[in-house]
Amino acid sequence: MYKTSSSKSGVFYEFISGRTLFFSFQKYKYGPYAHSIDIVGRNIGEYQSFYGLNDTESTYQLAYQVICSEKTTKLLNRLSPAIEKAVAYVNGIESDHELEGLATVTYLVQTFSRIDASQIVSEFKQWSDDKATRFTEDEIKKYIDCLEQMGVIERDIMGKLLHFRVSFLQINNN
Repeated sequence: MYKTSSSKSGVFYEFISGRTLFFSFQKYKYGPYAHSIDIVGRNIGEYQSFYGLNDTESTYQLAYQVICSEKTTKLLNRLSPAIEKAVAYVNGIESDHELEGLATVTYLVQTFSRIDASQIVSEFKQWSDDKATRFTEDEIKKYIDCLEQMGVIERDIMGKLLHFRVSFLQINNN
C-alpha cells in the first residue's frame, strides 16, 4: 500500500493545501499518479540503506540536520498542517480500492472545476476499461457523497454542480 498511499497522500495534500508544488498528477490505472513520487521513494530507500536507518523518524531527523536551512524550516512549518491532514485522511481510509475511488473523484472535481455527479461517474468510467469494471456507479456516487459530507465538495444553489468548497480550502490552508 506504500506506493498507493504515498501517491494519494500527494493528491490530497495538493487539494488541502491548494498548492501544486512538486507533483504532476496524471490519469493512471489506479487513479491519479505522479512518477516523481516513485523516484523520491526510491531515493529515500537508498538514503536509509546507506546510513543504516530503519524507520521514518530517524531518516527524517538525519536528513533534516543535513539539508535544512532556516528558510526550509519556515516552509516546512507552513506546509506541515496540510501534509499532516492529507496523511491522516489517507491513513483513515480502509482499503486501496476506496482510496483510489476517493482520489479519482477528487482529481476529477479538481480537473473540471465544476462538474455534476453524472459527469463524474461518466469520466470515472471512461478513465480506463479496468477502472470501469472495478468500480460500480453506486460506489462512485458513494465517494461523491463522502466528499460532500466531509465538506470538501458542495453542490451549487440548484443542487447540480459539484465544486470545491472555498471555505474548506481556506480553513485548511492556514
